[in-house]
Amino acid sequence: AAQMAPLVSAAGMVEWVFVNASRAATGPADPKIPSGEGFEWWGQRGGPFETGWMAGPSQYDGLDATLAPLLKLKPVGVVGFSQGGGVAALVDSRWAAFFSAVESRDLRRRDTPSFHSWDLDEEFARECVSVASYFSNKQVHHHKEGHNVPRDRALVQAFAAFVAAQHS
Repeated sequence: AAQMAPLVSAAGMVEWVFVNASRAATGPADPKIPSGEGFEWWGQRGGPFETGWMAGPSQYDGLDATLAPLLKLKPVGVVGFSQGGGVAALVDSRWAAFFSAVESRDLRRRDTPSFHSWDLDEEFARECVSVASYFSNKQVHHHKEGHNVPRDRALVQAFAAFVAAQHS
């Protein structure tokens, strides 16, 4: 939720409910994440951090269990980063926003208004492109901040305008 602070602040009067992955990481976490604080929406048990989340190695192990509670929420909009973006792409809502979203199983073509953002130079940019390809009514924005939720002022303002347009 902390990484979303600039975006949430800019978007204004919207009720935000933050949902983090409930599944403890099944393999080693990013070295920047303290031991025991890594979570995932799906992953390969004991698999390496770098590839344990990918479709082939993981077979999306755990996705059904972590997705089920989200589907019950019936949100107006969804926002997701990385694996969370892949999960958000599976949730029915009136609008969606994705930051460096990676592919998840069972993506389907949709005309849901969507906002997509990623760094063209991040390692898995092709996954972000793939997720965006499932949405016909989309805005795409690029940044230079790596595999992160961007803090670039222009991009934050574009996100705020997108959210405001969905609630007008």
